[in-house]
Amino acid sequence: MRILITGGAGFIGSNVTDAFLAAGHDVAVVDDLSSGSADNIAPRARVYRVDIRDAALDGIFAEERPEVVCHHAAQVSVRRSVEAPQADAEINVLGSLNVFDAARRHGTRRLVFASTGGAIYGEQTGPPADETHPCRPRSPYAVAKLAVEHYLDYFRATFGLEAVVLRYANVYGPRQDPHGEAGVVAIFMQRILAGLAPAIFGDGEQVRDFVYVEDVVAGRAGALGRRAAQRPRSLARGAPAGLAPRRGRRGGPGTDVGLVRRACGSQGGGGGVSTLGVAALVLYLPVLRDLVSVWLRVSYYSYGFLVPFFSAYLAREAWNASDGAPPRPAPAGLLITAAGLTTLALGIAAGSLSLRALSLPVVLLGLVLRMLGPAHARRLAFPIGFLVFMTPLPEGALPALSLPLQRLAALVAEHALAALGVAVTRDDLYLRLPSVTLHVTEACNGLRFLLAMLVIGVAFAGTTQRRPLHCAGIVLAAVVVALLANLARVTGTGVLAELWGASAAMGLPHVVWGKVVYAVALVPFVGLVLFMRRR
Repeated sequence: MRILITGGAGFIGSNVTDAFLAAGHDVAVVDDLSSGSADNIAPRARVYRVDIRDAALDGIFAEERPEVVCHHAAQVSVRRSVEAPQADAEINVLGSLNVFDAARRHGTRRLVFASTGGAIYGEQTGPPADETHPCRPRSPYAVAKLAVEHYLDYFRATFGLEAVVLRYANVYGPRQDPHGEAGVVAIFMQRILAGLAPAIFGDGEQVRDFVYVEDVVAGRAGALGRRAAQRPRSLARGAPAGLAPRRGRRGGPGTDVGLVRRACGSQGGGGGVSTLGVAALVLYLPVLRDLVSVWLRVSYYSYGFLVPFFSAYLAREAWNASDGAPPRPAPAGLLITAAGLTTLALGIAAGSLSLRALSLPVVLLGLVLRMLGPAHARRLAFPIGFLVFMTPLPEGALPALSLPLQRLAALVAEHALAALGVAVTRDDLYLRLPSVTLHVTEACNGLRFLLAMLVIGVAFAGTTQRRPLHCAGIVLAAVVVALLANLARVTGTGVLAELWGASAAMGLPHVVWGKVVYAVALVPFVGLVLFMRRR
């Protein structure tokens, strides 16, 4: 589908661009880069640096002929709209009309407009404010957004354009700029990383609806294929989140923990740790969700589901073994936590799930050291560190590892089959036998079993050994067993194919043969672990 995205260099627009490109759409971006960044735009998108008010926009539509237009470009500062309402209207109203008119003239089928949730409703009668809530805009920015919604409805009724209005709640996530007028999560995290307390204006009793940008992107993608709604739709979490704890009974039913503690309250260690803990919870829920998605989609990492449960079990055992040792908070924990949050910020900026996930055990260890002290941190270091295995390898690592393993398997199988008396020649990844030619494909690299054995090896080493050399020996043995097992599997496949034909090297017989080899390979490994445990 041909899609044109205005404001595609901005925080939300660039994330939408990435998602549409990943889905296979043909994407063009129009952005004057007045607030967005060219670094946010994926290289595969065609980019036009043009203001949406410019007459050149018509030529872009004539060249691109988009089927769908996603209109994100806007002046987004409420404060600036109050200071200069005419300038705000020129961009947000007249610029939008220029986009809609160009779309009408050049055959665009559907217009999807990014409106606003909270600002357009004004003073609310009470959360949550759904699409039926009266619109009482109290700023020129909100007035302009509501006006554009009405103009879009006019284009729908008059010219037959399919119109979709999406009202965003308070969006946060990767590429959000904490400078200027930005989302509170980005601003709070910037201050935390700088070692400053988040500042809350007012009494902190206000609540907001915070929604992660990838959830907004998913809703935006859904607006492409569904029947156009006749009324605006909200993209929100649907649940209020407080900025600070409510006054009243401490810990009683209904207490609102809030996003952070009041900046004007106690600045002691406990308050700072609570701030970091709650901020970590807010930021790591999307990370955990993304990890689960990877574990479901990429079979190499399917073991990831077991890692947090095993880690939690080890943490409980370590805690029970502490015999109620009193906590001795250590200020150094804040430095470790800050290092973890810095890694998280780098991962968000780089769009790297690996960095984001690796930062989690660092943050947890820092919080444990700060709240409970060095003794508890030492006991919990292995359970927390084991969470590293939730992390997928960096992008591009799997193909880089796969090809050398495939070539190793083909080379060893060639010599092994020759030693067994089978006439064989090798052409890179192809083994040519008298009756069949075998291709050592990616499925033959053994990488799934290798990664799983690495996790198993570390688990056994950490729970059965105390000496570092013994731990390293068990991990090394796990890697060696995994490599040898895959070499035996590929060689055995060649023997089966030569004895019983090509059908024995594919389908169910091939799968069963692989499972048998891997199961047998576990026997000597477990025997080694038991032997070393007795020493």
